Order: sequence, then structure tokens, then C-alpha cells
Amino acid sequence: MNKLYITSIFTGTAFVLFFLTMTLVKAPLGGQPYSVMQIKDRQQAEKALVQKQAQLIIKKRERTIKGTKKVQKVPRYFAKKPATLTPATEKPAKKALKQQVQKNHQDQLEYIGKIGLPPAPIPELVEKNKYGLIPRIADDGRRALDVYARPSKVKGKNLKTIALVITGLGLSQPTTESAIETLPAEITFSFNPYASQLKNWTRRARGAGHELILEVPMEPFDYPDNDPGPHTLLSFQTDLVNIERLTWLMGRMTGYVGIINLDGSKFISHENAVYSIMREVKNRGLLYMDHNSQTANTPYKISQELKLEYTQGTMVIDEIKNKQAIDQALKRLEETAQQQGSAIGVASALPLSIQRINEWASNLKQRGITLVPLTHMVAQPQS
Repeated sequence: MNKLYITSIFTGTAFVLFFLTMTLVKAPLGGQPYSVMQIKDRQQAEKALVQKQAQLIIKKRERTIKGTKKVQKVPRYFAKKPATLTPATEKPAKKALKQQVQKNHQDQLEYIGKIGLPPAPIPELVEKNKYGLIPRIADDGRRALDVYARPSKVKGKNLKTIALVITGLGLSQPTTESAIETLPAEITFSFNPYASQLKNWTRRARGAGHELILEVPMEPFDYPDNDPGPHTLLSFQTDLVNIERLTWLMGRMTGYVGIINLDGSKFISHENAVYSIMREVKNRGLLYMDHNSQTANTPYKISQELKLEYTQGTMVIDEIKNKQAIDQALKRLEETAQQQGSAIGVASALPLSIQRINEWASNLKQRGITLVPLTHMVAQPQS
């Protein structure tokens, strides 16, 4: 009984003490330490805490930036409009650009003697779209026609010159390799846009010293029986569709100086259709070529209106595909150059044509005629 009484007193006393502790002491069972302060002191402490946290965040960001690897910027190919020239600055700017182009040609002459034409493309001369890299005029006025052309050492008014263009390259691997490896570097190469491995072919061709042009399929009179391909420019299509097709074709390769129309006998007879295409070619800094002199006069007239560099072939030398006919055509081409001072021959990428041209060109200079790149023969637009 006494034990029970004593236990009850002890338990009651402990309960009273626990209750008093819970009442008088804040967070008696633990918690963060604290101190009582005035409201003003508390505001200053909170402000200091915020500043400290901000400094920690800044230091953390600085460490992150310092630890980030530097990434080299990728060249931007998107087109920018060339700076507008005023009458007071246009003439000096054109003169300076011409001098720069001449200097570049001189530099390239030394380069060509070692490893061929410089690699292409040059970032300032292309813009990127959904079809690839498309030619454009650089902000400083440089054009693909000037920069990618093969420089020519030929000077003098009384020289007899011939330019040759080999078309249809890229479709046959053995023939294309033969052309690159055997033909004189002054001969201009024309690549078919539907060929595979165009990037590799054009790199090798420029490496061998050849300037390049791009073939653009246009509507022939016997279309659709003669269909040059799914991206053929058609006279009955809208300008928007034809420009879209031309853009696809232009994106197939880089490093070329212009375009050549091979089959577009019907297309180039439609003035409105031709005008929109040639205007686009002009705005892209390229030249335009018709494959022979029997085509309609419309492209030439439009080129004069647009001040677009234009040329056309004098004759197709392998229209009849046998040894005797090709040799006779080359002889006529040579006679034309002797009489008129210059001539442009066009040939297909056929093994026989390449073999006959190679043999013919081997002693051409001894007969008083110089082989030159196509750009050497391009008619300058009237100002």
C-alpha cells in the first residue's frame, strides 16, 4: 500500500513538472536554435540572408560557365541582302571588287599549278535551305561566276581561242573518272543534277583544275515523250513552281560558275518563263549558257535586259557518234576559231568523245589555237 502511494505521488509530481516544461519552454523536444530579437534586427538579418543566397547562386553560375566547353560557331549560310550602293560609291566599289577578283585569279593561278582549283563551297557564297546549299552573291559583291572560275593566262586581242564543255558527267563512273584523269584542265565540266555522288565528283574535278557548270533540264518540243526528269522546267508551269524546281537543282552541287540548258528548245521559246529563270540566275551570281547556237534568240535578249553573263555553244561536236564525224566536227570548230577568233564546242560524256578530244587537244597550241575555260568566253553584259 505504501509502495502504491509513493508511486502515485512520484507519477503526479513528474506529470506536473512535464506540463510546466511544455508550457514555459519553446520547442523543449528539439528544433532549430533561436533567439529573441527586435523586429528591426530581424529584417536586417533576413536581408543579409537573401544577399548571401544571391551571391551563392552567382558563384554557382560562374563555375558552370567556366566549366562549359567552347563550341565553334557554325558558318551561317542564310542569305543577306547586299549593301545598297549609292551613285557616289557604286563605281569605286565595282572597281575595288574587280581588282580583288583579279588578285584572287592571280593567287589561284599559283594554287592551280600545285593542287588544282581551291575547294568549294565558300561559306559567304552560299545560303542554306531545305534543298541544300544554294549560290548567292556575297555581302561584298563577290559572285560564284568570278570566284569559282578557272583563271586564264590568255591575254591579247589577236589570239585564237576555243572553249570546250563536256556534258552529262557524273552518270557513268568510268567515263567521269576518265574525263577527270585525262582531259586538259582548261576544259569545263558540266554535271548532270541526277547523278549520284556529286559532292565527290565535283571535288575531284575542281581538284584537277576544271571549272564546273550545272545542267538544268528544260522542256523540249517533244515533251513528255522526251522527259528530261522530274525537276524539268516547264513552260506551262507557274514561275513559283519553276523557281522551286530550279532551287532543287541548284542545291545538288556546289562550286559551279553557272547553268547550262541542254534540252529546253520549247521552254526557252516562252519569254515569260525564261525571264523568271534568268532573273533568278542573275540574282544568284551565275552565268547562263545555251548548248548550241540554233536555239531561240529569247535568252540572249533577256540576258541583255538583265545584264546577265550569257553564252552559247558554237556546235555540238559529237552529234554523230563515230570517230570520223567527231574528228570532222573538231576540225570545223577549229576553222571557226581561226576565222572568228573564238569558238565553243559542246560534247557528251562518252568514252569515244573524250578519247578524240584528248588526242585533238594534245597539239592544238602548235596550230595557233589556245584552249581556254568557258568563263574566258562569256560575253560581258552591256552596261
